[in-house]
Amino acid sequence: MLCARISLDQGPRYALVDGDSYAVLADDPMFGDFTLTGQHLASSDVSLLTPMIPRSKIIGFTGFNDAKSVDDLHVYMKPNTSVIGPEEPLIIGSDEKEVYCRSEVAVIIGRPCKDLRAQAVDKVVFGVTLAHSLLRDKQARGKAELSDASCALGPYVAIGEGLDFLIDSINGEQQGGSLPFTIQELVAYASSLCSLLPGDIILSGSLSSTRVAPSSVMETQCDGIGILSNPVLSRR
Repeated sequence: MLCARISLDQGPRYALVDGDSYAVLADDPMFGDFTLTGQHLASSDVSLLTPMIPRSKIIGFTGFNDAKSVDDLHVYMKPNTSVIGPEEPLIIGSDEKEVYCRSEVAVIIGRPCKDLRAQAVDKVVFGVTLAHSLLRDKQARGKAELSDASCALGPYVAIGEGLDFLIDSINGEQQGGSLPFTIQELVAYASSLCSLLPGDIILSGSLSSTRVAPSSVMETQCDGIGILSNPVLSRR
């Protein structure tokens, strides 16, 4: 099933995607259940928000092209203040000359965990969404990775659909190939570095990055999740 987080007059609400409409949920499905309120809204009448605000952190990886094991990967973190939703602008500094964006699968942790085995990862995952992650260099070696509005999530969370999602296209270009490590291996490795909490996001990584500048638009499509689109703007 697909779950959205939408903006209503009374504040953000979670909803199940039902064709071209949203069936509003009574509670946060991560901590409650999927009880419906009975309210249905047309997709044209609401705005999508980021489907998840991480409770704690976002963990990402670079260096896939040279890594022989997960221990060889470079690890970086982003705070929850870096998160934005679909159609919201990714922000880069006006003086930044070289900025890259990666299109990634994003795994949302649903239960506290530490030192997982790869075989046990599926049991702690709440769902899967897409991410646009800004990097100030291709290896994410810099404090600028902490900046606001540098990680977009959306459009929906796929719940109960497994972890075998692959990105189909980036800015209209078909994608092929696969990463050398599975999502399960990456989540297990992240859990060996620190405790993972409900709402934490683990990014799947990417073999390539797209160089972006103000006026760029990033659009990533994944069958089973949808299309995530974000413009890129300069911070004034």
